Amino acid sequence: MLDLDKLNGSLQSFIKEKIKDFSCKVAIVSGSGQGFIGEKMEVLQSIPFTDIPGFKATGVSGHAGQVLLAKSAGVPVLFFKGRFHWYAGATATQFHAMMQLSQLLGCETVLLTNASGSLNATMHPGELVMIDDHINWQTNPLAGAVFGGKTMFVDMGQPYSKDIQNMLSDSASSSQIKLHTGTYMGVMGPNFETRAEVKLFRQMGADVVGMSTVADVLVARFYQLKVGCVSAVVNFGAGMAADQLSHDLTLDRAQQSSEALQQLLTLFIQKYHSLEAHYAS
Repeated sequence: MLDLDKLNGSLQSFIKEKIKDFSCKVAIVSGSGQGFIGEKMEVLQSIPFTDIPGFKATGVSGHAGQVLLAKSAGVPVLFFKGRFHWYAGATATQFHAMMQLSQLLGCETVLLTNASGSLNATMHPGELVMIDDHINWQTNPLAGAVFGGKTMFVDMGQPYSKDIQNMLSDSASSSQIKLHTGTYMGVMGPNFETRAEVKLFRQMGADVVGMSTVADVLVARFYQLKVGCVSAVVNFGAGMAADQLSHDLTLDRAQQSSEALQQLLTLFIQKYHSLEAHYAS
């Protein structure tokens, strides 16, 4: 069993010792090559992953491995510059540590980003896809998870919050950002998919495929955090285009959607903050 109570205690002690007077409502977890999201934020404090209980180095290029206590357009935000992957040796502990830290700092919503391969001919490299469901072909970080009486049997009928999806859609519409909606296929990696796998995943109803995100969503829902996700398409799946796939290509193509993704997240945070202030008044 995962000793999540002990982990939580260690994180509480860490916060008391290392973090002063910071709380926020939204955490953002960035995908491969998407650390640029934090570049326009006002960084109040930067903490290496390796300094935080339950965390470790990401082990993946394009994932810096830092937690930024920051402000986006004046709104406090917890920004994870990088994330963990099963294929790089992550264990369930790392996924739980990220979400426990988010919750302990006051977060109610986690917004995930990732880089993905398109399985849908209408979703092109350089475009953004709002994820509204997923298929899990990874392993599961909830196995053996016991914490504060919470059950590991988490309802996943609506893993991605409708409220968050509506805010993302409104933010995209207001700035004329093209935002598809689709299903994410979460695979283990680190290899890219075969043509036969791409064909199967398309038949299963998936629109994009990637090697992250699903574990983050499962653990976030375990802690009853609302979840939103935006995927940046960086390539078509094997057999759908002539590209030879590589991680370097992923990092390079992630820049194609950088401006749109940056703008979308900034607008989302502003909208989230204004709605929260409205309901609090």
